[in-house]
Amino acid sequence: MSKKFSSIEEIKSYFGIDNDTVEDIRKELRKRIKEFHPDTTNGEFKSIEQQERYDNLSNAIQFLDNEGLNNSNLILSKNELTSLIKRTINHEMSLFHGQTNNEEKIQKTENQLKAIVEESVVKFQKYHLFPKITSVVIVSIISLIWLFPETATKHPVLRELIDIHHIGFTAFWLFSLMLVGSFWFILTIHENRDKTIKTSYSLDSTQNRIFRLFIGSLYSKFKGVKHEGDRRAIIFEKDWLLNFLINDYESINRNIDINVDDDWFKLKEKIKIYYETNLHNKKGVHTSANFIVPFLKRPGLLEFDFLQQLTDTIIQKLLQKRVITPVDDSSISEKYKYYID
Repeated sequence: MSKKFSSIEEIKSYFGIDNDTVEDIRKELRKRIKEFHPDTTNGEFKSIEQQERYDNLSNAIQFLDNEGLNNSNLILSKNELTSLIKRTINHEMSLFHGQTNNEEKIQKTENQLKAIVEESVVKFQKYHLFPKITSVVIVSIISLIWLFPETATKHPVLRELIDIHHIGFTAFWLFSLMLVGSFWFILTIHENRDKTIKTSYSLDSTQNRIFRLFIGSLYSKFKGVKHEGDRRAIIFEKDWLLNFLINDYESINRNIDINVDDDWFKLKEKIKIYYETNLHNKKGVHTSANFIVPFLKRPGLLEFDFLQQLTDTIIQKLLQKRVITPVDDSSISEKYKYYID
């Protein structure tokens, strides 16, 4: 009865083969089987032992052939699994790099906004530099005259214009000191307030409030509102947000009381009432009226490049958090969709 083999090690032990590779073992078995092959023996075996020897060698070779086929299938499965793992890793890495790139882009946009904020604050302070210096020079001259009256009495022009020893000149000197001190105090308040207002636009809470008021203003006018089944969406252009910041945000933010728990319907109604009952200031954030010192700039005035960078920052954050999604159409304007429910 011919022997059935179940492992390569069993074949090596049975036939006394020292080769390690399957191919070398197969070659050795084929070399041995040739002397018992029917082509060599004219189709006859000399003995039952010779036939059994031939059958055993044939079974061993068949086992190795089947083992090779199974290994090929196994290798194919491994290749497929390896390919699947690589595709999965590449996909995850692309998502990771995409997330990293978005975060880097947002960080870059925020840094640009902070740089513009600092530049705007410095520009506001420089605007007041001339009146500051002028006021100090004037009060310094008056103080020198008061402290050194002999200089004025010896001067032919000042002697005729100013009575140094009169109490009125002393009162005028004290009044100028108080006036310049008050002027500097007002300027300091203005500059600190300007810095506080402009710095607040870098905060997430302020940017979130801007976006809520923007969507609420569109909803109150039913501008860009689309119904998609049982959901409502607002499709808006990036320039709409910029125009809202230029023309509407400051006045709406100042005049409307927004609660954290206000839903879109309440917010829409508040803004709608505001539009219906208030005259809109078309100059928006560029209004420069000042009721304390008319020639001073009003704190918090935002330049166009400031507002443009603020718009870019808000849009990038909303996209990164998937609050809004881009809308593809034939328009050159950047459009986005936001679901309000």
